[in-house]
Amino acid sequence: MNAPVPTESVLEVPSRWDALFDAPSRAALERALPAWIAARRWFRSKSKRVESAHVVAAFSMPFHADGSCDPRASHATARVALVDVVLDDEARETYVLPLAFVCGERAARFQAARPHAIVMPLRVKGGETGLVVDALALEGFLGELLVAIQRGATFEDAGAALRFAALGVLETAGETASLVDREQTNTSVIFGERFVGKIVRKIEPGESPALEVGRFLTGVGYAHAPALAGFIEVERPGAPASTLGLLHVLVPNRGDAWEHALGSLAQFLVAPSAERIDVYATLAEKLGRRVGEMHVALTSRVDVAGFVPEPLDAETRASIAKAVRIELGRVLEALGARSASLSDRARAALADVRANVKRLEDRLAEVASLADAGVVSRVHGDLHLGQVLFTGDDFALVDFEGEPARTMEERKAKRSPLVDVAGMIRSFHYASSSALRAHPVSSPPAPAATASPAELTAWATRWQRDASAAFLRGWRAAVIDTIVMPANPAATTVLLDLFLVEKAIYEAHYELDNRPDWIDIPLEGLSELLT
Repeated sequence: MNAPVPTESVLEVPSRWDALFDAPSRAALERALPAWIAARRWFRSKSKRVESAHVVAAFSMPFHADGSCDPRASHATARVALVDVVLDDEARETYVLPLAFVCGERAARFQAARPHAIVMPLRVKGGETGLVVDALALEGFLGELLVAIQRGATFEDAGAALRFAALGVLETAGETASLVDREQTNTSVIFGERFVGKIVRKIEPGESPALEVGRFLTGVGYAHAPALAGFIEVERPGAPASTLGLLHVLVPNRGDAWEHALGSLAQFLVAPSAERIDVYATLAEKLGRRVGEMHVALTSRVDVAGFVPEPLDAETRASIAKAVRIELGRVLEALGARSASLSDRARAALADVRANVKRLEDRLAEVASLADAGVVSRVHGDLHLGQVLFTGDDFALVDFEGEPARTMEERKAKRSPLVDVAGMIRSFHYASSSALRAHPVSSPPAPAATASPAELTAWATRWQRDASAAFLRGWRAAVIDTIVMPANPAATTVLLDLFLVEKAIYEAHYELDNRPDWIDIPLEGLSELLT
């Protein structure tokens, strides 16, 4: 039986629910928001405390929740709030929080099924007590977003403007909207079998990399990324417009390439064979071609500001090498402080890395002395198997936001296309290691033909290396004789090693902070690269 909405100590507002955004009621909302925002998966600064939250704009959008319980149409509105939060280190971040009001049976269902979407209880004077909820949990509101994009709607509040735009004519046919309930840093929505939308939760000044790159790739006709169909932006006084949402054409798929790789590996580890490796390697080579074709597309225009390829000069290479050297020192220091808690595998890999630091120094010096290093251009920036959709016989690249930990400026910066190549090769290593961890090697009874743990590790390593080699072959085939590929093949090898080391160091920092039990994966990657 559903619990009733609490009625004691509930804020009461006059006439309509969204009077909550008027003084003095707004103060109560702002007191409730810090704890609620800090507990959300999309809150970025997990290591910091939210000291305060301030609603700086609350755009009113038409919306009618099912089960409306206020005859005065109090529910005919949702509010898209922009909330500035102040953190305990005095940093400020702005989050997007669409809110709506539900009551009656709908409120009871929220309490039972989606308690994480409830912000606070609220009573409308003369009406029932209900709940202020995250409007993105309501299908009716999700559908209204698509309608607003189709119409090119604009909503205004507090001197700010919320603008919706379609790229070309957007034809819709009453698509049913559903929330993808697994996002981390943003929120995704599926509109029937036609479109997929993304709401950016933390916004920053300027167009997002995903909007810029998506518009560019759609414009040049790159066929292996979802076409951009529309976007949402917000403009605040004295600041450039910020991207708040994106709408892409839906690519029919069987899930992402990470899930596909793990499924393939799970079957492979039951009965390892060279033939099974070859089957996956054929797909990995095709994926490499798709990535290479993306890089060629991203360097194809010299008339679009921000997308003109430039030489990867000696000064930039020296700067990258210096940064890698510094970050390696930091991660080794952090690992040394926690060495007692490391697994035997992690300690062995760490010892190998420490013993071969001089070899890394030599490689960094080689990077700085290259005569030709190709170009820097716009790239994907956070490429791994989880950023690729598997269609059954091909691939589509998605999510061009770049690494979440980097600043907007860093995510928009031109980088060597080999950064993306390194990211995918490291992802093959993660896939093979993850599959080994999940494989029940010790579950009795074991058939006589079952490989030993050491043999399975050797097979997984071979799978990883063959997949990486096939991917690299496909990429080379797509970029050969273009400006993407350095003229000297040796330079490609040197640069790829550099970016593989850079990526493994980034992974080591991440695992130390988030999954210390996985630290052996990037450490073994570093060890292999250096030895």
